[in-house]
Amino acid sequence: MWSVHTGIQMESRGIPTAVIVTNEFAPMGEATARERGYDGLPLVVVPHPFDWLPREEVERIGGTIVDEIAQVLTTPPERLVTEHRDRWRTLEGHGASCSIQTKPAWRSLSAQYLS
Repeated sequence: MWSVHTGIQMESRGIPTAVIVTNEFAPMGEATARERGYDGLPLVVVPHPFDWLPREEVERIGGTIVDEIAQVLTTPPERLVTEHRDRWRTLEGHGASCSIQTKPAWRSLSAQYLS
């Protein structure tokens, strides 16, 4: 979940980040972010496995997530938390539970999460 760790580091520095993960690892990414105080960190999900897909399919999938990436990078953090914190509980087959925070702490955490 290095992409999630990197996303947390970027967000803690005030840099909006779109973390891209495959659907296989999305619940783990959500749990990792939540454990580090970033409940609601937006994850942009692509199919798993991704690395074996033909180039044309990767380009097609990339085209389908461009709008979501732009939305994640430009939406105020308060709204992103609301939109993303419950996302993984609604995915079929994934029972990730969240400890819901009322504030978008992941956009304003101190450097303690950078190590």
